[in-house]
Amino acid sequence: MTRRVRGDFNEKVAQWPVIPRVLFSWSSAGGEEPVPYEKHREILLNALTPWLPKNNMASVFVELGNVQLKQIKKCVEDGKFTHFHLLAHGQELKGENDSRFGIALNHPIEGADVVSPEDIAKTLADIRSSAVVITLAACDAGNQNDVINPEKSLAHELHVSGFPVVIASQLPLTITGSNILVHHFYKSLFNGLDVREALHRTRVELYNKRDDAGTGHDWLSLVGYVQLREGYANFLEEVRLKSQLNALMNLREQTEALAQNSAKQDRFSDIGRKLAERIETLKNLLSQTQNGKALDENRGLLGSAEKRLAELYFRYFKDDKSQQLSHQALERSCNWYLEAFTANPSHHWSGVQYLALHASLTGQVDLKKWKISYRAAEVDRMRPDEYWAQGSLAELALLSQLIGESTDETAEFYLLEMKKRFEEVRSTKPNANNPLQSTELQLRRYMDWWVPTGQRFFPPVFLTSLNKPGSWLN
Repeated sequence: MTRRVRGDFNEKVAQWPVIPRVLFSWSSAGGEEPVPYEKHREILLNALTPWLPKNNMASVFVELGNVQLKQIKKCVEDGKFTHFHLLAHGQELKGENDSRFGIALNHPIEGADVVSPEDIAKTLADIRSSAVVITLAACDAGNQNDVINPEKSLAHELHVSGFPVVIASQLPLTITGSNILVHHFYKSLFNGLDVREALHRTRVELYNKRDDAGTGHDWLSLVGYVQLREGYANFLEEVRLKSQLNALMNLREQTEALAQNSAKQDRFSDIGRKLAERIETLKNLLSQTQNGKALDENRGLLGSAEKRLAELYFRYFKDDKSQQLSHQALERSCNWYLEAFTANPSHHWSGVQYLALHASLTGQVDLKKWKISYRAAEVDRMRPDEYWAQGSLAELALLSQLIGESTDETAEFYLLEMKKRFEEVRSTKPNANNPLQSTELQLRRYMDWWVPTGQRFFPPVFLTSLNKPGSWLN
């Protein structure tokens, strides 16, 4: 159950973001007890972990503690945020013909400054074009106590000012309830679930903990103002898969950073746990995905996530059990790529991934699927601005040595063409995705992982062909 206000701002709401950037502001002013800011910080950072870069955390998460209104204003002027989470005490505003609730923030002299809904809405105006979600962990932030001005609760004011999703409490909010709110709502949201499902899961958890954890009526008090753009469901399918891809890339970067710093094995175990969570999330998303293109991407991402998990076990855990887990993950990855390619044979990338993993596991290449993938990649290559297909063709050229077939050009030729095409595209589209790093990473898997290890093998001729991928791509 959600509320919404009809208005023309529905067509002006911000694009749903691929990568979140959260502003967390908190204040203990005006209350007898401090707010649980440390717990909220921990929960938010945990939910954001897949998106946190190796450095420059401020690109994803910014915290303002014991905050004053002017500090929030300055912060939102300096940078775009996609989510704003406020943890503070709600206090009643008592004025002539005005009995509403505001937020107690820090004041440089007086200690507490009870800020009106209108002032907070004005302060956040600079992120109206970027922020899609505002959460208010504050007592009575959704309370419409004034019967003369019932529309003027803080949550209502922020929603009608242009923020599409505002979550708040209509009654006093327990500390435990606020922790559950931020944990379940943001975990679900950053896992790519519909914001309404994230809100529902949060309410259910608050209801289930009403007695044992003492959250009382928090489940009933939680209110959500939700006004989503037309086609949100279809748009969400695309964006959440892009988010999952970004999360997988980020986990890979974290793994490389740990390896460079000779981190202890438990740090790599933590990466493995997070990869397993990504896999479960992608499986859940697969059951909700309807669009054909999104289904292809989802299956491909499942294959990619399992492959990364297999590589993690292979490289950083040398015991027999871990090597067995690596082999099992590689088999699952192979099956996901096969499912993706079977559903859409024109998707040559998933076909090539299947062929490579199947060959690494069995030493054999499926000739029929090799020919289908080769044809699909050549069709894509005909487009003048295409450069990803060349990576598929390079791998197909290498795999052809196992079946006595040949491609029109050599692997080296395709890779050089990829580099040239990419440089041409980048001259007009500076933000074009760079294929060189991921392609080199894939080729090095043949050299460092799949060639010399047990049942995962390729003939020695592969080593000759793969000896110089760096020279092709640098």
